[in-house]
Amino acid sequence: DMERMKRNSEQLHRMGNNLEQELEKSTSETEEHKKKRMSAKHEIMQMVRTLEAERAVSSKLRESVKFTFTPKALSQQELLTECLRDFQMELERLAAKMGKTLGPSEENELVRAASEGAETSEINGSSRKSRKSRGSKA
Repeated sequence: DMERMKRNSEQLHRMGNNLEQELEKSTSETEEHKKKRMSAKHEIMQMVRTLEAERAVSSKLRESVKFTFTPKALSQQELLTECLRDFQMELERLAAKMGKTLGPSEENELVRAASEGAETSEINGSSRKSRKSRGSKA
């Protein structure tokens, strides 16, 4: 009887050791998993901060293009169109003085295309500025 109790005791002791080892293993796996989750969380938070910084830069660039570069480019386009028109008129005046006629040429096509481009820009929401304000910005 004593022998049986001794064997049962040893068996229970071994089972206890096995369960203790499994518990330790499970605890270490849980800790490792927790560390990995925390590492992933920190990495995601770093990406979020980087994304927010990039969004801010992107927003500033968008505003700069919208409110600075686009109006300046449109203004310069209008100035060039007007200069081309003035040049064409002077050329026609010179041709009239010299008794020559100007036929449809590339210059006429350029003036027409540039005028259409300026009109399209106006339709797309840009406003025409006075010659003085364009001259001071260009």
